[in-house]
Amino acid sequence: MECNVFADEIKVLRKRIVSNSFSSKEDVREFIKDYTKLIYDHKMIGLLYDFYEENIIYRKENIIKLIGVEALVVDILELLSMFPDMAVDLEEIIISGDSDKGYKVWRRMRYRGTNLNHTKYGPPSNKELGDGCIGLSMMFINKVNHGWKITEEHNSISSSYIRD
Repeated sequence: MECNVFADEIKVLRKRIVSNSFSSKEDVREFIKDYTKLIYDHKMIGLLYDFYEENIIYRKENIIKLIGVEALVVDILELLSMFPDMAVDLEEIIISGDSDKGYKVWRRMRYRGTNLNHTKYGPPSNKELGDGCIGLSMMFINKVNHGWKITEEHNSISSSYIRD
């Protein structure tokens, strides 16, 4: 059963991100891979509340600035509602820093999905994103109240692929 396979994968990924110690760059790399898959491939949006600081500053393309985890949740829900079959392929993760000073992470990924729903840009186009829809992000991960949180993120998606 395909449903059981997804449930088992979600259980494994969630266990790994919750128990991650962030003690090394490899720990951070595994967290980013697992966390990204849970958010975009499995639509586990509630995890944003667990791993983003409440007053996160999230900067997007076209000088858009979101403040607070709630604004980020709404933004990602809008994206996922446009492309309900969205999934991402992580291509590169670069990490600097350490467990004492925190980490700076750069992530490049490709978005896959089909525009199947009405959006603020108009009716569904039924077009696939194709290979050209790339997302680049830089995030800061720091210890906050004895736990690790993403405290700031700069993210840019090839938005022309999303609007067309």
